[in-house]
Amino acid sequence: MTWYSFLSISIAIIAVSLLAPSSLTVVVSAQEVQQPTYDCRTGCSLDANINGPPVCGIDQLTYLNECLAVCQNVAIVHYGPCNQDGSISESELSTDSEVVTMELMTRFISRGYRFVSKNTRFLSQPENIEESVVVSAAESASVGAVEDIEPYFVLFTPDGYEYAYRATDSLPSYPGPTPLYMGMQQLRERNLAIIGADTRTAITNTRAYPYRTIGEADFGTLEGGCTLTMISRNAAITAGHCVYNFQNKVPIQMKRIAPGRYRDSSGNTVEPFGTWEVETMQTFGQFKAQGNMTFDLAVVTFAPETRDNMQNCPYVYPGDVVGFLSLDRAQTSGGRVSDSRLASSTITGYPADFPNGVMATSGTCSKGRSYFRGRVRLALTVIPISSFFAFSQAWHSDHEHFAYHYCDTFGGNSGSAVITSGNVVIGEHAYGFYDKNNVALNNGAVMLTGQLYDSVYDWAGLGISQEACGFIAGPEPSADCACTKFEDRWFIQTVCFILNRDTCFRRNNK
Repeated sequence: MTWYSFLSISIAIIAVSLLAPSSLTVVVSAQEVQQPTYDCRTGCSLDANINGPPVCGIDQLTYLNECLAVCQNVAIVHYGPCNQDGSISESELSTDSEVVTMELMTRFISRGYRFVSKNTRFLSQPENIEESVVVSAAESASVGAVEDIEPYFVLFTPDGYEYAYRATDSLPSYPGPTPLYMGMQQLRERNLAIIGADTRTAITNTRAYPYRTIGEADFGTLEGGCTLTMISRNAAITAGHCVYNFQNKVPIQMKRIAPGRYRDSSGNTVEPFGTWEVETMQTFGQFKAQGNMTFDLAVVTFAPETRDNMQNCPYVYPGDVVGFLSLDRAQTSGGRVSDSRLASSTITGYPADFPNGVMATSGTCSKGRSYFRGRVRLALTVIPISSFFAFSQAWHSDHEHFAYHYCDTFGGNSGSAVITSGNVVIGEHAYGFYDKNNVALNNGAVMLTGQLYDSVYDWAGLGISQEACGFIAGPEPSADCACTKFEDRWFIQTVCFILNRDTCFRRNNK
């Protein structure tokens, strides 16, 4: 197609739009746009000088150029970005000479994603490692309602490739809670800590379940910045603003997860289970396009690694080693979150006001606690009467997908899961609310309700078999080993095994 034809079509579209009644939606068919033919076997160049500007597909996704849409069998509605994606300036037109192959375009087609663009601009780390929102005290308990959620998802890879999925039908309503998995068999369970009213507690044993399922995100060469929690073999939940910066309209280069990272007595950070590289980052199109805080949620998946001590597996994911938590739908009533499990829920992660690599838990948030985010004590007298009852409980909500809490958090806790006493994830911490004098009011969490839960369930691959690889715990005790009688007293049994290792562990030397 020539630029003369493109201009003629554009003028025709504008003319029809001006003459049409305001209630009429003008749709330009693929035939009217007169799509040219491309040799899709050789792929599509990303250079706008070769394949032209962005186009809007009939699926309401913006493709970087016409070739990408045509080669993925998407009819073009009009030239230029789709309305919800905003305008694209001339400086943002791609001059990347890379040719995207069909293999790359269809990499995630089995999950409904189509290749739409490649990002050449990134942030190397989150600018605000906990999103801070300035509001008045009265406004702090009000998040605007959102429209019915339609599946509109975006997926980023660490090297900048962007895929998108949009549909008019809702996702299936998935069941919950999902099974949890405790990971390595030789590590014993440890329950979540309970702390006092006003302080957080540093986790001294991050190798214990469930703490080992919680990891620190690394960005580039920098350690830390956000928190992730494993919810399946290869996927972790975190905040949308940990993977995409809405203000700058660019993805953030999250590189890896370090589950159970801690700081040793010498002040060095230690990764007891190693690290896993990020494979994909998925979030909502509504967050990418509009910065809507009720969609500030993401799921990160990881590439497999080799581990010598894992059986029957050529490669393993982090969830195989450290385990993963259960996922469940947060309960609602009357258009607001009303889940009774919030009363005993905690938020655990890597707050930036602790030394790097130190994991801390909020503990169960107490009624009437007066410390918010570990920073500022707020007197009850400055709170309107309408907000009085917000102080009588640790959590409250006036929205179906969002809840406010008074658990102590800090920058770096972004993405920390809301974890019940039964080790079930029902939400994700993302925001801190302040007044104009920088006094902390409360915090906010995106809750896994309705289609938000279904989306995370889908992104984490929980509809696919989650059978984890087994850990090789060593040879089984022989039948004449006296230590088996101490099965209910694990410390004594361990000492017994050490003292009687020759009798209890006879290896097969065939």
